[in-house]
Amino acid sequence: MSYFNLATAPKYPYFSIFKILCVAILTMLLSACAPKVERQFKQGCKEAGGNNAFCSCVYDKLEAHYGTQTLKDIEDIYKVPADFNERGQAYTLKCIHKLK
Repeated sequence: MSYFNLATAPKYPYFSIFKILCVAILTMLLSACAPKVERQFKQGCKEAGGNNAFCSCVYDKLEAHYGTQTLKDIEDIYKVPADFNERGQAYTLKCIHKLK
């Protein structure tokens, strides 16, 4: 399975994929409760240039895969799942293509 390649990012002028993921992960790391995790993820995603539908799509896919508790636990840097970045990148691309 092929995952996101930073070299291909310029093909998506409406979203800075790397920036969206970094901001989203950072906001999740700083959050303390499940509803707040979702709110802060979406807020960070929107601040990085994503629209409401895109940010909801990515969050929903992450939550469906990991569950709310795991997303909450990501506040502790040592509890980030090993495949979190790859999953986030893959879901970002899926949502971009889904919403075109």
